[in-house]
Amino acid sequence: MGRVAMAWTGGRLWLAAFAGVLHCGAVTAGAEAQSLRDVFRAQARATDYAAGFQALSIFGGTPGISAANYNGEKLDIDSYKIPISHRFGAAAEGVFAGWAPYVELTLSYLRARQNTYLGDGPTTPHYANLSFHSLTALAGAGIDVPLGERTWFRPLLLGGYSRGESDTDFLGPNGDLFEAESRGILTDVKMDSILLGFAVALVHERRVWQQTDLTASLRFNRIDDLNYSASDRSLESNNRFSITTGSVEMRGPTNMSFFGRDVRWIAYGGGTWMMGRHRNALGFNSFAELGVGVELVDGDLIRGVEGVSIRSSALVGGNVTGWSLGLSISF
Repeated sequence: MGRVAMAWTGGRLWLAAFAGVLHCGAVTAGAEAQSLRDVFRAQARATDYAAGFQALSIFGGTPGISAANYNGEKLDIDSYKIPISHRFGAAAEGVFAGWAPYVELTLSYLRARQNTYLGDGPTTPHYANLSFHSLTALAGAGIDVPLGERTWFRPLLLGGYSRGESDTDFLGPNGDLFEAESRGILTDVKMDSILLGFAVALVHERRVWQQTDLTASLRFNRIDDLNYSASDRSLESNNRFSITTGSVEMRGPTNMSFFGRDVRWIAYGGGTWMMGRHRNALGFNSFAELGVGVELVDGDLIRGVEGVSIRSSALVGGNVTGWSLGLSISF
């Protein structure tokens, strides 16, 4: 069995770690170019600016995390994600009877824009407009080990790649100077990283009544973001991220059909928790999700496809609210 899903969301996010970089009020027009650049580099290191970029890429690329609206300093986000997974047939006999290979691939694109007021000083820019986007691919391979008839333990090895790019436009006095001296740090930023890690999950599936099925899962991910190329040495950084996700999903019949194919209802809920040193890198560290959807079931609809569903959900947590709309394909 397997699944591929596509989702789009829009929102806002507060990246508190970036605030110090954008507020260089001590810099004046008379500062030498090299000292101004040193200020930008020092601020980037002090606020762990690179970790904020990496957190966005990890957040977008980790399976089980839903994108959302983020309320804060007016950072608008568009997030696109295509997670694909497949569980192969289990061994029928022998020592590993019931064990089943499992693979997954998550492709994501994330775009963010933020407008920040810096003040009305006579020698410094008044506004900084930040834009960011990343491409992330994260693959996983593991094994489903049965714990009874309906529960599986799933250990996985993870590996992938992330490319992040960012630019900042400074508006106001000395805006051109700030852009020139922050090149590679705040403007024309490029970062490439290798992603390595592991995950462990518990999955439980059962029929609760009549034709209604329940699937519950709990998963822990640990991913190291190993930067191997950056547009400035102040952004060279390796960081570790830990994320736990949990979900419960139910599916049942609607007693309706569409062009002769059964339609089933879907209801689901879940949660995401960021942990470790960078748990607050995005301005929040947890949120819950509730959603509904409908699924068109027909194994003959497309060769190898068992069903197609449309889903919509709402998210809420500390310092974060959001929504999601997506298309899911089971095979």
